[in-house]
Amino acid sequence: MSGVRNVLGDMGCKAIVFLERVARGLSISSSSFLAVVQATTISPRAPVPAGFKPASASHILPFCLFFWVLNSLVSVNLLYYVSNTSGLNRSQASHGNSCSHVLPRSQIRKWTFPILMALRDFLFLSLMGWASAYTALLLHKHHRHVLYLQKSTILHQTPP
Repeated sequence: MSGVRNVLGDMGCKAIVFLERVARGLSISSSSFLAVVQATTISPRAPVPAGFKPASASHILPFCLFFWVLNSLVSVNLLYYVSNTSGLNRSQASHGNSCSHVLPRSQIRKWTFPILMALRDFLFLSLMGWASAYTALLLHKHHRHVLYLQKSTILHQTPP
């Protein structure tokens, strides 16, 4: 990927780093959203109203657009603080990577976006963990119920 960054220059470097970061956030947020949709879909007593359950692509696409905008806003700082370092000599560039992150001088700006990224990741990974645990619990209860029904039908069968 660094060869492409060298060819594209400063704007290409910014665009690729920005898109990498947005794609990472979009992957986490959409996976989390789909896990929550799955958990609410299979839930017999959904914790959300039935009208909220996304049943088709027309319901899911607005959420994907929202996640794209959210991740773009969280990663927008990269457009200002990333630059192409391919013009520097090898001792100044970091390990063959032609893009470098220049930290802002202000402490507030320096920590705002990493904290937002960490909160976003924590929120979506927590939602995904909850949805996965809830789904596993529902499947376990269903399995126990099926075993109970199988056992009770075997006990109540009359011999031929």
